[in-house]
Amino acid sequence: MARSRAVGRVFIEALIVWGMLARGLAGDADGDSIPGRSRPNSGT
Repeated sequence: MARSRAVGRVFIEALIVWGMLARGLAGDADGDSIPGRSRPNSGT
């Protein structure tokens, strides 16, 4: 029981990290999706 719970927690954390990486790649691909976060100097 404890082992399966730990595996589930690691899986959820991996999903969160993967989502952050995917969001960062998307932000680098097109700066319009997240203005000011990926390219702070785009507005000037």
